[in-house]
Amino acid sequence: EVVLKAFHRWEISAVHKFRGMFAFAIYDKKDQKLILCRDRLGVKPLYWYYKDGLFMFASELKAFHQHPGFEKKLNIQALSLYLQYGYITSPHSIFENTYKLKPGHFLIIDRKGNIEEIAYWKVEDYFSEKIQKINEEELVYKFQYTVNTYPFKIISTKTGGRLYERYYRNPYVYDNTLS
Repeated sequence: EVVLKAFHRWEISAVHKFRGMFAFAIYDKKDQKLILCRDRLGVKPLYWYYKDGLFMFASELKAFHQHPGFEKKLNIQALSLYLQYGYITSPHSIFENTYKLKPGHFLIIDRKGNIEEIAYWKVEDYFSEKIQKINEEELVYKFQYTVNTYPFKIISTKTGGRLYERYYRNPYVYDNTLS
């Protein structure tokens, strides 16, 4: 009810007022569009399927299996991602023509079947200003705390990898540079 009232008042920009984890769908009668929305960090899953005019959405893939028009055809690219990383990144899913809505995104589909995906929030934009204000010593402390708190196996960013090598694998080395 709160989401509906917010959309009635602020339309699609209402999502900027929401906090927490959510995934929902709203049909806009005026514009005759279906709007799917996923929370900023993608905590709540939202899958969608589209093939030959059949559009479905659900919070779990197994919901699609009940529909006779759903094809359980394996997505080879997604399987490769799973074998490489141990999970399948958005927007992919294990089945062809089936997608995971990206975190912080809308999916809008009109009556003609035109689909548009729009980002309403990006983690990079949110943290980029805060990160620029942190000095190196504070960054190293936060990094060490995070690595010690959460047992990461892979550090993928260039800076993160250098910090990991320099301060976590050998915590007694500190040379004051990030080169």
